[in-house]
Amino acid sequence: MTDALRIFPSDLEFDAESHVYRFDGVEVPSVTQILKESGLVDDRWYTEQSAWRGSAIHLACQYDDEGALDPAYLETEAGPYVRAWRKFKENLNFQPELVEHRVFSPTYRYAGTLDRLGTIHGDRLAIVDIKTGAVHATTAIQLAAYQYALGRPRICGPVIRVAVKLKP
Repeated sequence: MTDALRIFPSDLEFDAESHVYRFDGVEVPSVTQILKESGLVDDRWYTEQSAWRGSAIHLACQYDDEGALDPAYLETEAGPYVRAWRKFKENLNFQPELVEHRVFSPTYRYAGTLDRLGTIHGDRLAIVDIKTGAVHATTAIQLAAYQYALGRPRICGPVIRVAVKLKP
């Protein structure tokens, strides 16, 4: 499946500290940045603590999906969230193929990092976004933008877009 997707590993750069994407050395806006600048996202209620928690949980789920999570991490504050992520995967038979994957739209020149692309119930392609806070209506736009940036994989049927709110 992934061979049919647009993948720009060498052309797309991401600076995690400044949260800046560059394509061929030129800064491009992120999906999140576009949503914020359009007035669709109000982040004044986000706290440094919630951002840190979300990042830590995303990283723990990433390591878990990659088979590299230290079992001791399940005893930390992130442990219940990782177990919730595992339960989602088990209940829907979700098999991630791309994890924390950067995407770029050459047409509209934006970038982003999708949380997961994989299959649900063995054969339904799904883009999955992991949330540890509120799921907003703009998540639908965010996932559609990621799907568009991926290109059109040669698949049968629609791509399912899913937001998963993890709770401890």
